[in-house]
Amino acid sequence: MIPIPFLDQLTVPLIIGFLWGAATWGWPVASVMLMPLFFPFYLVKFSVYGIPFTLVESLIFVSFFAHIIKQYVLGLRRHTPLWSRVRDFVRPRMKASLLWIPVMLLALSLVISLFVVPDRASQREVLGILKSWFVAPILYFYLVIHVLPGLKSVRRCLEWYTISALLLSIWGILQFVFDAYQTPDGRVSGPFMSANYLALYIMPAIIFIVLRLWHLLCIPKVHTGIVGMFMKVFRVEQRVSYPSLIRYFFAGSVILFALYLTRSFGAFLGLFVALFVYSIYHWFFSPWKMKTKGSYLKFSGFVVVLFVVLSLFFVTGDPGKFQQMF
Repeated sequence: MIPIPFLDQLTVPLIIGFLWGAATWGWPVASVMLMPLFFPFYLVKFSVYGIPFTLVESLIFVSFFAHIIKQYVLGLRRHTPLWSRVRDFVRPRMKASLLWIPVMLLALSLVISLFVVPDRASQREVLGILKSWFVAPILYFYLVIHVLPGLKSVRRCLEWYTISALLLSIWGILQFVFDAYQTPDGRVSGPFMSANYLALYIMPAIIFIVLRLWHLLCIPKVHTGIVGMFMKVFRVEQRVSYPSLIRYFFAGSVILFALYLTRSFGAFLGLFVALFVYSIYHWFFSPWKMKTKGSYLKFSGFVVVLFVVLSLFFVTGDPGKFQQMF
């Protein structure tokens, strides 16, 4: 955690909120796509009238309310009746009802959790957790669905998140180079106090990079339907851009090296399980699956590579710690 004393005053949060609100009002798509770049700033905390906030939470809340107010103001300018404005606001959102069903179930479980905690102090802590870990992500999920024009923009969000993971990875690698660790066991952690935090933040970026390269290099044609929606996140281009491939390979290599330096076995296991499961889907169940014989050969080779890399990690990392896990 990085508490900043001068942010406890109300003035600075108001200035930041006003500037970000103006940016959201003028460039809503760009602000939503750029948001993942600022995710590491959840370490920056301040309070407003005793209510704690992180910088990322405040940006999400400001973006959400700016979007809602803008939609209302646009309706007023068109002299649209209130009922019509509500109908026009709700109707397009119903198209994403299937996406919102699990979110609503999650929200219901969160409300129930408030009545389970024993005392008022615990309820205050639970409310803080709900605000930071659930309400803010749900509101950002809303903005991604209803502000971004298409799934290509969703990919841009993932790319900006990957850039933030790359910057944190470089931070961790510099700790390794200059022997400036923050952890007592000599593991890189970036701005965090635990190496596991850095590992859990950057690991999904490696999965995105691998799937992006996988689709660019191994899937030659564009599909339609639900599969086409999935493809738009990982591949839109008809031709492979070699500068783009080089950027992805560079970013993936740096982030993977930083992940290795964290020596976080949980994150590494999660990474290899994710790639293993996706390889099964890709070669045996996906619409672009290949012939059975070729699938078995390529899948077997992929498993061998995964096993060798995973074994090297555990042997050269910390075998004693690996044994303690079991």
